[in-house]
Amino acid sequence: MPMTKRLVDIDDAVLDQALELLGGATIKDTVNTALRELSDRDARIRLFAHIQQLAAEDLGNPAIMKRTRREQAHG
Repeated sequence: MPMTKRLVDIDDAVLDQALELLGGATIKDTVNTALRELSDRDARIRLFAHIQQLAAEDLGNPAIMKRTRREQAHG
């Protein structure tokens, strides 16, 4: 994985909190973990929205809902 050195100003209080929360041994580990967590969070949000959309489509489909009610009655 390519890495680029960057010079950034980081809020010390936020960094300290992130170090504690993420258990990072180094600032580099903490920053990389925080960025990865943010990216993963976005992927989870997008997946959840997609699942919600699929569920809404199923709820709006009378054939699926009829089959579901029939399966619940016999189940």
